[in-house]
Amino acid sequence: MAKLKRFFSPSAGAFYSEAVHGPRQIRDPEGGKLIANPACTIPADAVRVTDSQFEQLFAAQAEGKQITWTGSRLRAVDPKPDGAQVEAANRTRRNKLLLASDWTQLPDAPLSPEQRAAWSTYRQQLRDLKLAQPLPESAWPKAPEGTH
Repeated sequence: MAKLKRFFSPSAGAFYSEAVHGPRQIRDPEGGKLIANPACTIPADAVRVTDSQFEQLFAAQAEGKQITWTGSRLRAVDPKPDGAQVEAANRTRRNKLLLASDWTQLPDAPLSPEQRAAWSTYRQQLRDLKLAQPLPESAWPKAPEGTH
């Protein structure tokens, strides 16, 4: 019995098997040579994977990882969030920080005028953030010290 051959197509982001999608090559009935199988539905860019690679990559894909082809190697990586996801996450974080500091702008907040001004500046910096792009931790303004 022939060994089951498995493949991964980077363009389709999917696994393929000769048992399901047809062998890539068949014997020419006239000459006996191996020829391309016209009935094979495995994409041309699909690369062969070993059984252990298949098990590891398939498990990683089931956990939400994305399989990528880098150079000459398949890897499981965390998917990059799209722009809408980045903006939504940044907006949620920014709104939580604003909400947590709302008290600093109340007229009876126990703050000096300097502390109130520092909090007001901090809150404006939060509002001025460009939320549509990934923001490193260093891009987020720091809350004023000693007034929490």
